[in-house]
Amino acid sequence: MLQYWDGAVDYFTNDGYGIRLHAEYLPGDESIPESFGIFNPPIKIAEADSTLGVPVYSSGTATVQITGYGSFIFNYTSTVMPQAFESVTVPAGTFTALRVQWTQNIWGTVYGTPIRQIRNVTYWMAQNIGPVKQIDPYTTSTLIYSTLIDTEPANLFGDVSPEYWAFDYIVGIYNAGITAGCSNEPLMYCPEEFVTREQMATFLIRAIEPEPQANYCDYGLPFTDVTADMWSCNFIKRLKELGITEGYPDGRYGPNDLVSREQMAAFLVVAGEGAPAANYCDSGIPFADVKADMWSCGYIKRLAELGITTGYGDGRYGPWDALTRAQMAVLLSRAFLGM
Repeated sequence: MLQYWDGAVDYFTNDGYGIRLHAEYLPGDESIPESFGIFNPPIKIAEADSTLGVPVYSSGTATVQITGYGSFIFNYTSTVMPQAFESVTVPAGTFTALRVQWTQNIWGTVYGTPIRQIRNVTYWMAQNIGPVKQIDPYTTSTLIYSTLIDTEPANLFGDVSPEYWAFDYIVGIYNAGITAGCSNEPLMYCPEEFVTREQMATFLIRAIEPEPQANYCDYGLPFTDVTADMWSCNFIKRLKELGITEGYPDGRYGPNDLVSREQMAAFLVVAGEGAPAANYCDSGIPFADVKADMWSCGYIKRLAELGITTGYGDGRYGPWDALTRAQMAVLLSRAFLGM
């Protein structure tokens, strides 16, 4: 969290993926109302391997709640240029820091009135200072100078604290744009809720490739129980086209059915490298509750070999247990994000 002298607050994460700006609070004044915006995907402030002179680009939408007016969707683009290391003195102290130029453009309409905000600022990022709750910026000419310090993990989701066992994995798939949580106002993840098959289709496609077009199902439906007006139709259709699922033998997909842990193993292994050989478990079984004659044994065994799952810790995998959203975050992060 970075709190400014005027009460504005930026909410960051700083982890193995770099620095991301997730949300921003503006207190407002007599001419501008109070507002709170959530960026989806989060704005990339720095990559983990950022290089001097190489810009970091990002774009997406911002859901902005404006006090007295309601909630609105804006678009944003962002370019962050890491320029040079230098010594800088601000009221918080003197630091050797990275100078960064940030240009951000946000635009949209409020009740038919076009709104645009352009931010062009220079700031410094100083490392190894420790957790900082408030930084005092100062203004020189048209540039705003402030010190951005390595921060404590941001509690982005109201129901996922930094101490939660799957926190890093949940933040990881959020940063990667795989999930936007289960609600926006307030931002929640619902880690203990179970995952449905239509949700899983969405998560997998976002992890593998860009989202399909909004009208992707106008040209044919993937399964008998998936209609074109369903929010998940495009993702389910693409999942079938990629050969990751064939649905049920009767032509259904079961979009509202819960995903079991054995189904998840199959989804992940097929998405990553294809199905294992039919006799893959003849040489040994992966867990005490997974038998060689189970249809899912080969997938579960391969998932364990890839280091994506270690089971429950007591020798079991729980193939028929329903998958929670927290467990899903762990598996997706390990399978696609290298965590």
